[in-house]
Amino acid sequence: LQLKELEIAKLFLKMEKYEAAVASFENLLLDYPDTKYREDALFYTIKSYYYYASKSVRSKRIERYQEAADVYNLFVTTYPDSEHNRDVKYMYDRAMKEIERQNK
Repeated sequence: LQLKELEIAKLFLKMEKYEAAVASFENLLLDYPDTKYREDALFYTIKSYYYYASKSVRSKRIERYQEAADVYNLFVTTYPDSEHNRDVKYMYDRAMKEIERQNK
């Protein structure tokens, strides 16, 4: 069941339904906090927020990039040696640059 929920959420991400993907990944993590897919779910949550923010109206971008940054902080604290760290660091850095640019 957990794997099925993860795959459904990934499908939303692939279909560029970022809001639905975020909700699905977060629901998976809420419903199954000890899931063996937690690392992947957090990674895809960051990715979903990042793309969701990039496609959002200007007034919502900062908030959504900040959500990606918050999940990033949880991810790197929980999984400091993850194979996804390079990818999430890239998204985090880009999100921070966008937040900074939007605040000017």
